[in-house]
Amino acid sequence: MLGVTRAGLAAIAAILALSACYTWNPAAVPPETLIPRERPRAVRATNQGGATVTFEAPRMENDSIVGFTGDAVGRMASRDVSLLEVRRFSPVRTTALVASHVAAITGLIALFIWIQPHYYGF
Repeated sequence: MLGVTRAGLAAIAAILALSACYTWNPAAVPPETLIPRERPRAVRATNQGGATVTFEAPRMENDSIVGFTGDAVGRMASRDVSLLEVRRFSPVRTTALVASHVAAITGLIALFIWIQPHYYGF
């Protein structure tokens, strides 16, 4: 027997279901337009000096991007932003991730079945 319990299978299924791939895409419009219109969950702003800040739950206050930056609330003037990227769900990457997990788990199960002493083939 493989020793795989229902709880173990449920945990694997939950990990596969909850693991979604996101990618950062450059924004085509300025932050003053993008953030109020699309209301993204996260944006990544790079300033003129090259420093990058990720804002979770971003919003515009006057001329600045404001949002959570991990441990505090951060702020960056929109005129200082040289590159704005939006975090978006990537169905292609997620499908590839799930397919690779399914293939790996299937391979491991087949290996465990094959190495059992009572295995005689099909």
